[in-house]
Amino acid sequence: MSCRAPSRRRPDPMGKYDGLRDHLRRRTAEVDMSFEEVANLVPGGLPRSAYRHPAWWSNNDRTHPQSHAWRAAGFAARPDLISRRVRFIHVSDGPTVDP
Repeated sequence: MSCRAPSRRRPDPMGKYDGLRDHLRRRTAEVDMSFEEVANLVPGGLPRSAYRHPAWWSNNDRTHPQSHAWRAAGFAARPDLISRRVRFIHVSDGPTVDP
């Protein structure tokens, strides 16, 4: 008889942003969204850091699953934390650079 606790699978962090990725993939041009609209596409909503730190919206950090999602859809993010909006700019397959 085993006394081990049942294993807990962590949710796939990449999968958390699949809704955002899929939403953007259906677009062919620039997309302007409120943070609330983005949050509605993400299970559990956006973390506090998305509202407070421009780095959360970085296009160049390959360790952030959220930026992987919009890059996989062919977009770069341009956030405005004051208005709580983000503009997703359609980009080529080349590197994206933060402003």
